[in-house]
Amino acid sequence: MSDNAVPEIIGAVAACWKAAGPRVALTAGVGLALGLVWPKLPPRARTVGAVVLGLAALAWGLTRVSALTWLADDAFISFRYAEHFAAGDGFVFNPGEKVEGYTNFLLVLALGLARLLGAGIPHVALVVDVASFVALVVLAEALVRCVRPAEPVTFPWGALAVAAARPFHLFATSGLETEVALALAAGGVLAWRKERPVAASVLLGLAALTRPDHLLIAGATWLVALLTTHGPGRWRFLVRLVAPALVLFITWWAWRWWYYADFFPNTFHAKSGGSAYWAQGVIFLVHTLFASGVVFALPLLVVAPLVALREVSATPLLALAFAVAATHGLYVTRVGGDFMEYRFLLPSLYFVLVAWGATLRVADGLPWRALRWVAVAAAAVGFAVIAQDTRPIGPMEKRWNLAAEESFWPVERVFPLTITHEGAKEGLHLRAAFEGTGVAPRMALGAIGASGYFSGLPITDSLGLTSRTIARKPVERRGRPGHEKSASPDEMADEGAVFSNAPVWPGTIDTLRVVINGRAFWLIRHDAALEKLARARGWTYPDLDALMDAAVLSAQGPAALAKDRAFYEKLLHGTPGAAQRLGRFEPAAVQARLRALSAPPAEAVAQRLRQAEAFGLEDVARALSKRVAQRMDFEDEARPAMMSDALWPPTAGTAASQLPVQGFHGQRLLNTYARGDATTGRLELPLAPGGWVDFLVGGGDACATKYVAVVDGAREVGRWCGTQSEQLRSVQVNLAGLAVPKLVLVDDDTGAWGHLLLDDVVVVSAAR
Repeated sequence: MSDNAVPEIIGAVAACWKAAGPRVALTAGVGLALGLVWPKLPPRARTVGAVVLGLAALAWGLTRVSALTWLADDAFISFRYAEHFAAGDGFVFNPGEKVEGYTNFLLVLALGLARLLGAGIPHVALVVDVASFVALVVLAEALVRCVRPAEPVTFPWGALAVAAARPFHLFATSGLETEVALALAAGGVLAWRKERPVAASVLLGLAALTRPDHLLIAGATWLVALLTTHGPGRWRFLVRLVAPALVLFITWWAWRWWYYADFFPNTFHAKSGGSAYWAQGVIFLVHTLFASGVVFALPLLVVAPLVALREVSATPLLALAFAVAATHGLYVTRVGGDFMEYRFLLPSLYFVLVAWGATLRVADGLPWRALRWVAVAAAAVGFAVIAQDTRPIGPMEKRWNLAAEESFWPVERVFPLTITHEGAKEGLHLRAAFEGTGVAPRMALGAIGASGYFSGLPITDSLGLTSRTIARKPVERRGRPGHEKSASPDEMADEGAVFSNAPVWPGTIDTLRVVINGRAFWLIRHDAALEKLARARGWTYPDLDALMDAAVLSAQGPAALAKDRAFYEKLLHGTPGAAQRLGRFEPAAVQARLRALSAPPAEAVAQRLRQAEAFGLEDVARALSKRVAQRMDFEDEARPAMMSDALWPPTAGTAASQLPVQGFHGQRLLNTYARGDATTGRLELPLAPGGWVDFLVGGGDACATKYVAVVDGAREVGRWCGTQSEQLRSVQVNLAGLAVPKLVLVDDDTGAWGHLLLDDVVVVSAAR
């Protein structure tokens, strides 16, 4: 994250405004004209005009909503909980595992009940989201009309802004609870202003059951009600406003505490754990205010105290906007906001726009024409900016720890539901592969929603949302909110995960690949049932015995052998016969095998020689050395004649600030990271013709700019580089038929991973 994130955000938003200048000017002009004409219209014309404008704004907003239609991956987490509830498994992500990985109980319950009635969960979620958006627009106008309720309809600035603002379009689909909870809260506020305290309290309580942090919105409402309610029935009114919501919330909280045996939801631990993240929270706040355009509505709110003094009916809504910002908004800023644009600050935006509309309703009745014109002009400019589709973060882009999340999870068609993002395709692929087989291996994922929902497989969330252990890990380094805790390979294995959609164990991208009906996954721990199914269906499954044999053959001494054994012990954990298969890693077994292989083929001599030296078998090493025609192991001061000065001398293992280098032979190796990735250079080493050359190579994987090659005169026979790892691997090349073979190392790369590792170049004679 850039230290200059705030000015970068403001600059990016300003560039969007500049590009939209003509549209902003046109919208502001139309708004100014309508705003100035409006007070001159008769009351009936104002009412009809407000309805027409509202419907037009809603149609415009729904058009944008339709163009943005998406279903967030997080939404599918809730969908899976709802699916399991409907199936009788309870409120669980994986059957039998009571972990609260959601924060929208009421929506999960409603979706589960809809599923019991035969409805499709994603479709119901989309319908509920769109209905909530429409409700927010209607409620905004209804709330504003609570100010001076007996007077004619004023220009509906607040409702039009909600209908036209991108943040509300963004979550009018998505499948998330964002606007559902906000609509319930807004309905509760309206019921309060209509002096229906029980209905208000129930709606505020339901909002908190939909998102627990909306209890802060209820609290802000209660605080304002306490300060603005007067008269003999004051305390009875306040009790009726507060008690039902608290009874609902406390009852639900007690149930979930009993059900999940955890006072806080697991999401609390997985995301922030209560810790502050002010730096990111300020970035989230600045982005929300500027990218939404609501920053242009704030100047009018500066005069809110004066408006409140002039018009007592406006005081509660104006005070509520400040109270919501000071409680819920401050809380969101403290915890760092969210990785999705706007999402957690939508309540603050909404009540600010409602207060803005209330302020303008009061201003419409001012006796001073000049002030009315200034207010209308300010409103027109503010609305024009808010109505622009400002996008400082482009499609499929992540900036400032935020993402244009809707671009990652689009819905191609609603009827029939067609979702093209990778999570959905992956889940459907796995469902087709495993359905009806009786085999359901556990999968580890970083994005568990769509893949988990469509696959139906048991899932381990590597980010900890559905894992108590991972969720409670400390945050080692701050980054994208909600994505800062990640399971280690050991933790994934301990959770029972069998495979993942990305390599988990370092350096296993080629060795532990599992290909299921043409789609690649990677093994985390061996599963005999999955292996049997893979063999039967022609899928690719790692040959673990061959991999273990290769590991034994290349182990550079007892310590390396013990490390390899520990790795395969994790991989084979709980597998019948594991102890027998791991017996090949015993040092005595390795030494006995080395003594028995007295005359290996030429291509295997270098590996046997290195291993004999590493295990201290001097007699075996001497016998194998007789077949070596040439060796450059970088252990002494011998230096190739053609070598850049920057590459010399060799390093004693790992260089400063480098990840641990592994798999080299002896004490030293050629490491072009010795002076950092900016180091460049070239080495040329003539090779003895005939036989085989064996060398160890590692480092970055961009072979176009850094590589080790075998050449014959001007012809390149082949080139090799690393695998984006500090692990060296053995490469063998047949030199037969090459007239003037030469080993060439080239490093022209100064970027990240712009280095190579080379060690122990051994040329073995073909003759036995």
